[in-house]
Order: sequence, then structure tokens, then C-alpha cells
Amino acid sequence: EDPDLRHAGSRTALTAPGGDAEAALYDHPLLRIRLAGRDVYLEPDLVALRHHGRYHVVEVKSFPVIDGRADPAKVAAAAIQAAVYVLALRDLLGRPDAVSHEIVLVCPQNFSNRPVAVTVDVRRQLTVLAHQIGRLVRVESILRPALRDADFEGGRRGMVSCMIAPVLAAALREFGQPDA
Repeated sequence: EDPDLRHAGSRTALTAPGGDAEAALYDHPLLRIRLAGRDVYLEPDLVALRHHGRYHVVEVKSFPVIDGRADPAKVAAAAIQAAVYVLALRDLLGRPDAVSHEIVLVCPQNFSNRPVAVTVDVRRQLTVLAHQIGRLVRVESILRPALRDADFEGGRRGMVSCMIAPVLAAALREFGQPDA
């Protein structure tokens, strides 16, 4: 199925009128986020709980919450993943205020099959992600200066490669990445 059509279908389902007090869960919506000029599609298992007209991203994980505590590294990874969904859902709805910065994390409680849900504030992760996404650059823009003066005539591909390498190294340094 065409991802653009599925994304449009998700938008229709998520923006359908339902009343401010109505609660609803949305299963397997197709979200989209733009990274370095390209659309990337995301299909979370369960993305949103609409409650009182506001969406909350729901992230269901298999790691346990034992005696009220979960593995901090796993919670951090879940928060980052959920923050990506928050960004994509805000973009889909066109209203950042329609999606809460508090996500709902659902995990097994202790060593049972009984779920426990907690809220996690992902404002910090949203700020970091927005900054990182804003810094992403299309590879074409990095290569354009080198390719503008490149001469592919007469089998001089090796020369072009030698010309591109310093440009790429400088671009990587400019964007805070070590030379490859």
C-alpha cells in the first residue's frame, strides 16, 4: 500500500471529530517525519491516546518495573523513541499543542503479566531531537561545491575522488563529526 495514502488515512482517523471528552486509542497509524529533506515513515504499534481532546503518545515495552523502578537506560531509550513519535504526531496534526510532552510508558509490573503505566516527560528529548534534526544536511548540499568543479571527462574519476575527500572532511568538521 502507498505510504502517502496510509499517512493520509492516519491523519483522517486522528483528526476525526470525537468530542473533547471522548477517549480513544489509535492502533498502527502511519506517521511521517522529514529528515534531511527526505520523508521517513514510522509505524508505531500504538501511538496515541486521545483524552479530553489532547493526544498522549503511548509506548508499550517488555522491560519490567520492579518495586517501582525500571532500568534507566531502557526508560531513556523508550523516551527517545516516544519523542520521535511526538514530533511526527505534532507534524501530522499541524498543532504542536494538541500532543502532550508527557508520554505514557506501559510495562509489566514486577515479574507478572500485570501492566503498570507511568508518565514520562520528554521535553528534553524533544529539544535535543529538534536540534539534531535541524542540523541534518542533505548529502547533495555537502557534495555540490566539489561536484560543481569536477571533471568526469577522460576517465579522471580518481581525481574527482581526491577533490571530494577534503570537502567532505571539512563538511564533517563543520557539523561536529570526526573525519571518516
